[in-house]
Amino acid sequence: MKDTIKVGRRGACQYVVDHIKKRWNTSKIAKLHCSGKPANNMKQLAHELEVATGGRVIFRSGGSILLLKHQA
Repeated sequence: MKDTIKVGRRGACQYVVDHIKKRWNTSKIAKLHCSGKPANNMKQLAHELEVATGGRVIFRSGGSILLLKHQA
């Protein structure tokens, strides 16, 4: 797996969503590392990322999230 996508204080902004979709062009899984304010409520951030990207969270622990590309 390639290096992680960093999610900063803005949370699930459009830049992060675009970066995840770009990563899915080469891999089925995107690894994210969250810091700052969004890391305080990881459950909500994971749900926002699922809705915004159309993917599925397969692992969430501490400040890390693994997001799987959803096959339609």
